[in-house]
Amino acid sequence: MKYEYENYDPSFPDQPVVDQYLPVWSRLPAFGSKPAFIWAHDTILTYSQLNASVDHISSHLLTTPTLQRGDTLLLLSSPGLHFVELIFASQRAGLLSVPIVPPHPSFANENYHHLLRVISQTKPKAAVAHSSYISCIQRYLSDHNNINHNLNLIRALQTMNWISIEDIKHGANNNKNNDKFGGSLTYNGCRENDVYLVQYTSGATGIPKPVLVTAGSAAHNVRAARRVYDLHPNSVIVSWLPQYHDAGLMFLLLTIVSGATCVLTSPTSFIKRPRLWLELISEFKATCTPVPSFTLPLVLKRGGVDKGVSPINLSHLRNLILINEPIYRDCVEEFVGVFGPFGLSSCAVSPSYGLAENCTFVSSAWRSESDAYSSSSFHDFPTHNKLLPVARLCRKEEQEDMEIVVVNEETHEPVEDGVEGEIWVSSPSNASGYLGHPSLTREVFHGRLRNMVGRCFLRTRDTGIVKGEGRYLFVTGRCEDIIKLQNGEKIHPHYIESAAYNSCTKFLRGGCVAAFKVSETVVAVVAELQRTEKEIMVDNEVLGSVCNGIKESVLKKENVQVGWVVLVKSESVPKTTSGKLQRWLAKEKILGGKMKVVMEMKFGDDDAGNPEPWHSVLALCHLQCPSSLFLCVAVVLMVDNCIDSGDEDDSNGSEEPYTDEGDSGPADSEYQGCDSGGCNVDASTEDHGNSGNIMGEQFSRPDPVNDFVLLSAEFTGVEDAYASYVGYAKGLREKKHYERVDRKRTHKPETKTTYNAKLVFLDKSCGKWQTEELVEEHNHNLRPQRSLMQSRIVKGDAAAAISYLKGKAELDPMAVVQYTYCAEKHNNKLLEGQG
Repeated sequence: MKYEYENYDPSFPDQPVVDQYLPVWSRLPAFGSKPAFIWAHDTILTYSQLNASVDHISSHLLTTPTLQRGDTLLLLSSPGLHFVELIFASQRAGLLSVPIVPPHPSFANENYHHLLRVISQTKPKAAVAHSSYISCIQRYLSDHNNINHNLNLIRALQTMNWISIEDIKHGANNNKNNDKFGGSLTYNGCRENDVYLVQYTSGATGIPKPVLVTAGSAAHNVRAARRVYDLHPNSVIVSWLPQYHDAGLMFLLLTIVSGATCVLTSPTSFIKRPRLWLELISEFKATCTPVPSFTLPLVLKRGGVDKGVSPINLSHLRNLILINEPIYRDCVEEFVGVFGPFGLSSCAVSPSYGLAENCTFVSSAWRSESDAYSSSSFHDFPTHNKLLPVARLCRKEEQEDMEIVVVNEETHEPVEDGVEGEIWVSSPSNASGYLGHPSLTREVFHGRLRNMVGRCFLRTRDTGIVKGEGRYLFVTGRCEDIIKLQNGEKIHPHYIESAAYNSCTKFLRGGCVAAFKVSETVVAVVAELQRTEKEIMVDNEVLGSVCNGIKESVLKKENVQVGWVVLVKSESVPKTTSGKLQRWLAKEKILGGKMKVVMEMKFGDDDAGNPEPWHSVLALCHLQCPSSLFLCVAVVLMVDNCIDSGDEDDSNGSEEPYTDEGDSGPADSEYQGCDSGGCNVDASTEDHGNSGNIMGEQFSRPDPVNDFVLLSAEFTGVEDAYASYVGYAKGLREKKHYERVDRKRTHKPETKTTYNAKLVFLDKSCGKWQTEELVEEHNHNLRPQRSLMQSRIVKGDAAAAISYLKGKAELDPMAVVQYTYCAEKHNNKLLEGQG
């Protein structure tokens, strides 16, 4: 399929907002039957059809009693052409649209957290969804007595005004003769300075944040992308990206601004059959396609030329746009080498950079052949630590419009080329800020270079480096993900992940390996096993060799000592909707025992995968009142190695440390509804009986704002331990720690609580780790009269318990306290702290 229009005017005047391009294109005779969007092998929307549909849908929306211009509309449509119509219709109606991926209406597995967060933050007046989805919602609400249903979600859904897409379409079809805008010169939709879209960040480094996008900044952004990629009405785009945010949404707008044709399919269809992407490019003679960088290895592995009957022809492709850094040169070279014989040109490779806070697009390393600064092929691009560049710093003639600088995070001064720093971007495409978070908006969107006034910069939190005569920009990673090694050096986790995956590509899933630190000294690697490799699930020897292979590969290639390797089942490592790793959430889940672990192996300095090396006794205590979590304490009892086994117990101990997992992660404290400052409780400053030997041993934490000191104490007997623990509890109360954690309720600590504890210890008789769980409900002072109890030894594997606590200490120092107890007279029983 190829479209050529001789009356296309390259000097076509730009419009202030994207929606205003539609009626202009639709009036041109050559565009009467030109497809704007095609849903793969199904439905076609021409420019004239789309403009008419958008016109009528926008009119119908404004006739809804609950909606008027300026209101917020939640879009819960499944991917497809209906969603495209709604996006443009919302802008034409002057509504603020909030598109999100609709969660499964069963709301099982707690998949509703993002929906609940969106409703709470954006406060939409109505929600649009398919009638079948609304029916499922109504059935869920009718069963409100189900104990598994979330009450907050029920209340949010009950107060929502629901509009079905079918009703909108039916109402629009009945009013086709009412051409309100198509023939009018007056435009009443969103204007340049109007916020028309709330676009949520991906959640790669923390809880997704709501970005406010004005119609003018979005239009500027897609115009910039159109110029860089040299798109025009002859262009044909193929996209399977999620349509709700980032590049998937931007390319819907870019299609209309360019007068191009876009062929769409869903991410699910691509993941199920990756070769579909190549087939659509071949069938529709696509000239442009945006894909995340993980697409290339996935297609090579599961969607190659020999895995289908449809012929592959990539000769028309001018822009293979690669997003979601890092982009490894070796992977691109392999892909081009395989598909070069099928017409793919090395000149089509277009590594690019963008982020939601800049309406998506920032820049690209690719330039058109007509550009005097163009490189003929990606082979001519320089390389930095195995990576391809994703952008070029603006040339002098472009700097009036946009400026990209690499900045020293601490001094806010530009760094020299060749020095890594944080990437800052100043552009009319910069979004307006984060909804409801003014302080974070000032921090991120109002960056100021030192000794430079007048220009605001967006602080991307991406790290980058500029190299080469062409001033190529390499995006090396994220500031929040950097791993600091014991020798003082730093490394980006994707290098560790790449080395880990390449150690055993037969058994591991590509793009599903996460690396992060769980303590000051331990680097952990969590790797998914392939779903098809079931034979290794029961072969501990093979699994052990995989773990050792990961450790050795990372040490050899990156000179990093991995202290903990965890193999998990397929689809366990969390990702964003666009395929980015959520390392912060993977860390939280693995430390909280919320992943399906197949095997784990820990390594000390002198061993190669021995069982858990630490000799410890852990009691993990969570105190939770019915309405909110107001105190969470984890007590670690470090016990001497001279421990005899206790009595046998037939009860079943849980294998994993207890954790009350919510939907929040280590994102900005502003998004967690709590103060980032902690309480500084130093028990050594008070006289609590025989506790004078408590010493303040502070665990280091990435966030230096929280100055809460974690204590370590040495006891000589039961009474010493008892007195010191009671003294610590007293210190908490005197500092009113409960008021800091629960601001909404300033209750005293005497309240009804549920006490959950887990005792984990090393059984000397068998050399294995054991665990015991205790759940107790009481209604008395949280500081009991007797804070130690004897516990029986039960069976259970708790190899991850210590790493959980050490990782928890990094994320939340107020949640973890460490004690040391030298058991001299109590070798037959172990002691457990009771909160």
